[in-house]
Amino acid sequence: MTDETKKLFDAPWKAVEIVDTNFPYLHECEIVSNNGKGHMIATEVFRTDANRLARLPEMCDALVETVYYKCFECMGGLRHNIDMTREELVKNGCPKQNKSNVCIYVKHIELLRKVRDGE
Repeated sequence: MTDETKKLFDAPWKAVEIVDTNFPYLHECEIVSNNGKGHMIATEVFRTDANRLARLPEMCDALVETVYYKCFECMGGLRHNIDMTREELVKNGCPKQNKSNVCIYVKHIELLRKVRDGE
């Protein structure tokens, strides 16, 4: 996971099981950030959902990497350097300023921008 993603999400996140002696049959979890402070992200979540949610920062990071490499290929691969970082790609959008619906990655970039901005 990149430092930018760690900073954005206060990541990595982890699911922690809550043990309630009054209701031992309920296996609820909470999701906490793993920055040493243990900020709570979500509570009262079932184990499988907690594990899914805890992977969101990693999934976002993987999507940024995928979009970045696809843009690199589109711009000519090794013949040209797109000359931007992953973070700049999310901030500035398509290097070709492609506003069409032809490239699905333009939509991914917009979604990543919304996630980054908390929209």
